[in-house]
Amino acid sequence: MKTKLVHYLYPGLAAILILLLAATAACTAEQPDGAPSDPTDAATDAGARTSSAPLIDRELVAEFADAQTAINADWDQFHVDFDGWRATLSACDRTAALAAFRNFAGDFGDISEQAKSLPGTGLTRELPYKVVDAALFEEDALVKLRDNWQPGNTELQAAVKQERDNASRLLRETADRLDELEELDKPEEREAATEFSEALAPINDHWDAFYDDYDALLEEQADLYPEEVIARLEPMVDAFDGNVVKPMEDLPSDKATEAIAESLLEAAEAELDEVNKLLDSFRELSDASKELEKVMDEVSQAVTDAQEKAAEAEAEQSAGQQEQPTPPKATPTPMPDQPEPPTTDEPEAPPPDDNSDLFTAMDEQIELTREVRKTAEQDLENLIEGVSEEDLAALDDFSAAFNALQQDWDDFHEDYDGWVRVEGDCDRAAAIAELNDFNRQFSVLSSRVRDLSQASYLRPSSDLMVEATAREGAALRSLAGAWAPYENDVYRGLADERANAANLRRLADRRIQEMLERNGMGQ
Repeated sequence: MKTKLVHYLYPGLAAILILLLAATAACTAEQPDGAPSDPTDAATDAGARTSSAPLIDRELVAEFADAQTAINADWDQFHVDFDGWRATLSACDRTAALAAFRNFAGDFGDISEQAKSLPGTGLTRELPYKVVDAALFEEDALVKLRDNWQPGNTELQAAVKQERDNASRLLRETADRLDELEELDKPEEREAATEFSEALAPINDHWDAFYDDYDALLEEQADLYPEEVIARLEPMVDAFDGNVVKPMEDLPSDKATEAIAESLLEAAEAELDEVNKLLDSFRELSDASKELEKVMDEVSQAVTDAQEKAAEAEAEQSAGQQEQPTPPKATPTPMPDQPEPPTTDEPEAPPPDDNSDLFTAMDEQIELTREVRKTAEQDLENLIEGVSEEDLAALDDFSAAFNALQQDWDDFHEDYDGWVRVEGDCDRAAAIAELNDFNRQFSVLSSRVRDLSQASYLRPSSDLMVEATAREGAALRSLAGAWAPYENDVYRGLADERANAANLRRLADRRIQEMLERNGMGQ
């Protein structure tokens, strides 16, 4: 019986021991990682952590926090002052320039309308034309400036200046013509015009005779060889030079007829120059034709010489065959085809070429000259006949309106030039001086930031503040160097860096606030 009890006891004890070990392992697993196994170990670990934390100077931290707060307040005030100054630069703003150009274009529209309303009747009927053209061209340049202006681009303003110069020239020409017309009613001017007309009459006769000869040549030139055209042109050129151009230089000169004489002489000289070019063109054709004829003669002579030599050779061969005995009759050998000898008949001369295109420039010049002569003839008649009461009234009306227009035009130019000269009341020098002063103020603020404590536990905040002043300060210096009127985009870089600096400043404030709270110094 005893033996059986022992036999069952040992397996039971083994099972109990296994259960105890499993329970011990479960308790160990529920304990968190890193937790001390007993209170002594926990106390030791807490002491080690306390001894590794840095010691801070509470008074230094408080001074740093106060200095940082003061710097931020001054920094914000700097921004207020800068933004307020920038708001005073309304005359330097891009929108101000655009508004000014719109006003100038609109104001000049009134000048154009004034030019279009100039009176023009009788003697003055042609005077308004150049004035209107001058106004419209200048107005068009101003409209393009208004619609396409960009800061720093001076191309459109240069175009306005160019059109102003052209307009001034047209206005001077109109004023000179008006002066000439106002001189028409003087007795001495009539006498001078009569003398000039009498001296001009034989010249005009020769001029007309030249046109008659030229027109006849123009009708027949298609049937003429260059040499024949030259034979017709040379005496015409000599006659025109001797009977028109040279006598024109000796016409009696007077103030009243000076402009008429100059216009006629210029037209005659231009015509003489053009007809000489025409003559030279036909001389070149003639020379080329002669050179070709010479070559053809040489070829013809060479052919003749070859034919003569061939005939002599054939004669000699025939003579030799007559002296020798008649050879036995043989079967004739077929001979290859021989080219026929060239004929010696003289070829017919080709018909003349059509050289009508060579006369085009001369025709155009004659049309221009006829207009000049027609105007000169009308001017002479006006000088000789004097001015009617109606024409005098028309001159007075035009002169009064034209003088008023010129005064308004000059006033417009004075306003425009004044605006351009001072850049629309935008004082560039004063603005740059103010920017430099702002840079000096910000440099003082940057020095205060760099003087903040560099203690290791304060560096995270002070370094952020230093970086913020460095970035915004660099943008301010760049603005002072690049600033120009109407360049609104020039502020963009500063705005971006101010935003970046603000983020750095907020992060620095958070760092120092967290330190104050950790050390029971929260404000």
